[in-house]
Amino acid sequence: MNPIIKSLVIVGTVFLGLIIAAGASSLPPSASSTPITTSANNSDSSSNQSSSGGVGGGVKVTGERYFANGTGIAYFTDGTTRLFRHMITPENEYYYDNSTIFYAGDIPEVNSINATSTGRTVNVSINFGGSNLGNKSFDPNPVRIKVGDTVMWTNDDQYSAYIIASPPPQTGIIGMNFMSDRLEPGDTFSHTFTNPGGFHYSASYGMRGTVIVEE
Repeated sequence: MNPIIKSLVIVGTVFLGLIIAAGASSLPPSASSTPITTSANNSDSSSNQSSSGGVGGGVKVTGERYFANGTGIAYFTDGTTRLFRHMITPENEYYYDNSTIFYAGDIPEVNSINATSTGRTVNVSINFGGSNLGNKSFDPNPVRIKVGDTVMWTNDDQYSAYIIASPPPQTGIIGMNFMSDRLEPGDTFSHTFTNPGGFHYSASYGMRGTVIVEE
């Protein structure tokens, strides 16, 4: 090849390369591939998150309603509500029926009666070996009472101690309805129910129970 032509080809190739490089450097950067994360305040946040008062400083949960399909509504002191998911379901051996509102705390769907005590006490036993019996740990379960009645739990298990709490720990607002001290064998715990509704409770080792309070 003619030396002059060869030199022109080399110069042209280098010049073209510089143009391509300059053009590439001027291209905008690609969009980030990092996924967008959802905040703890979205509607699918867990009950534990919703109970933490994350909607604003000083805002607290006043009550929660539970549905058998694993969804719920949390109510806050500022009047807002939030949907959440929970584990208090029939699949996890918690009782539901179609005529009872199951909840914790105060919710607008239930009129607060705050009835005085009827003086009637209904006994519920923690069965022997209750830690291995799931929703058969309590007898009767569910227990049905009237507004103003008192339920008295007795630990009839000779070898284990329990703490009864409603709602259960899975909600993040454990004990908003009621909570016992540690019940040694033979100990009792009583609670008077002054409003209607369904109240799930649990004890150690996944023991599950329900109180149905009727007007």
